[in-house]
Amino acid sequence: REAAKPARDDQATREAIAALERTKRDAGVALERAKRDAATELARAKREAATQRDAAIASVKREAAAALETVRREAAAELEEAVARRDREAAAALEAARTEAASSGVANELAEAKDALAEARRDLNAARAAGAADRDVA
Repeated sequence: REAAKPARDDQATREAIAALERTKRDAGVALERAKRDAATELARAKREAATQRDAAIASVKREAAAALETVRREAAAELEEAVARRDREAAAALEAARTEAASSGVANELAEAKDALAEARRDLNAARAAGAADRDVA
């Protein structure tokens, strides 16, 4: 029985070593699987972050474009209003000059008022053309 004891101890040692090697191999496999899973999750998270970033950038661009278009429309409306006001003022001045010329017989004032009206109309057309060009550029 004593002679068999070292053989039993050697067998137990070999089995313990084999069990440790299996455990080491299983741990290595589990580690590799965990690394792959972590890399996959990291790649997914990066894709999701990039998608969210792109969506946020697109949203900001849309909001900026809408704000710019609003400002453009308001500026164009103000310009049209100013030009129309000037045209009305010039027409009123022309009518006043006509009335005065008719009553006083002063033809020079009538000619000046006609020139002022023509200038106002040219300014209106130039402003409209500039507004259209600004919208075309945008």
